Amino acid sequence: MPNSHRRRGRSVSRESRHHRRDVRSRSRESRSRGRISRSRGRESHNSRLDLQGNRIPRQPDIASNSLLTQQMQQILDRLTSLEEDRRVSRAASLRQPSNQQQQLVEETATTARDGAGFRDSAAPSSPGRSVSAAADRDATVTDRLIDAIRSINTTVRSNQAYFISNFDPSVNDIDTWCEEVDRAKVSNNWTDNECLSRIGNCLKGDSKTWLNEWVTSDRTWSNFIREFKPLCPRKPDVANILYEVMSTNSDRYPTYADYARRSLLRLRIVKGLSDELISAIVIRGVMDPQIRAAATNAKLMPNELVEYLSIYVKSNLNSKSIPTLLIMIVLLNLPSKQVSVSENSKMAHAFCVGNMVISLRIVTNARLLTVLIIAMEMYKEIIQSPAQVKQSHVVFAKNLVIG
Repeated sequence: MPNSHRRRGRSVSRESRHHRRDVRSRSRESRSRGRISRSRGRESHNSRLDLQGNRIPRQPDIASNSLLTQQMQQILDRLTSLEEDRRVSRAASLRQPSNQQQQLVEETATTARDGAGFRDSAAPSSPGRSVSAAADRDATVTDRLIDAIRSINTTVRSNQAYFISNFDPSVNDIDTWCEEVDRAKVSNNWTDNECLSRIGNCLKGDSKTWLNEWVTSDRTWSNFIREFKPLCPRKPDVANILYEVMSTNSDRYPTYADYARRSLLRLRIVKGLSDELISAIVIRGVMDPQIRAAATNAKLMPNELVEYLSIYVKSNLNSKSIPTLLIMIVLLNLPSKQVSVSENSKMAHAFCVGNMVISLRIVTNARLLTVLIIAMEMYKEIIQSPAQVKQSHVVFAKNLVIG
């Protein structure tokens, strides 16, 4: 029994060894087949088949490489041409400056060349060092040119307009105005004589008269202000300003808004006035009673007066022109008189209003003559017909008498 068991065990072990050998051989065959298939795939990728089915090795794509090389060469040629154009334009721009700038460029280039020669002699020459020296030389020349242009621009006197406010001795402060003129003189680099000629149109009121009557051989700003300051009051005459504003009314201005604006500008000079008092003074000068009452009831502040009064429009005829208009209408309705010329008569003058001729010999009252002339002017303004306006002009003639 034991011997039979041993034989059976040996046979089983032999079979297992044979089985393992078969498995190893199969795995080797499968790996070899994979390598063969991969090599065949590579060969098929890099080769083609001829008419007999044989594989032909695939040649590299020479056409695509030549096209790429050609394109790269074109790009390089284009870059080279652009670089040449830039060098030519830079050389042309450097030849264009004026004589002063050209001399500066030459001196700077000489200095740069000397410095570059010294650096080259002190150190061994190399292509990189020569390129850096050329770049430094160009940068130095450019910086010097920029500095020269800036210095030229700063030395040129400014011609730009500089606003200087008007000066009236009765309204403005002399010290404040002189400081404004001094700032303008410094900003524009004006000379002493030029400053006086520029501020002449800014003088108003008595100061304009003083400048016109000023007799001196030294007509400069410094001399003018030295003699002009003692003539000006140290402070504006606020009492006179307030009196002038209180004495004016809206009839002296074309619009109510213009009247309010001018009055407010002068009242701002007077210090210590409350807003309610300023509004009351301005509204008091409005001559139309309805507008004055509406503005009073609105309880307006000074900054609201101009906007509020701008909605009202003044009529062309006021209350003072109504009597003159009535006189004109009466004169136009009078019967016309015959006008004859007499050689033996005394010299006389006459004028006509409409179709009526009035001799100056029969007008003995100067006030009546004034009224007649005013009536004629009002007639010309009111009548819209061109024919009637043409008939209403004043005619001064000689040797005219009433027949």
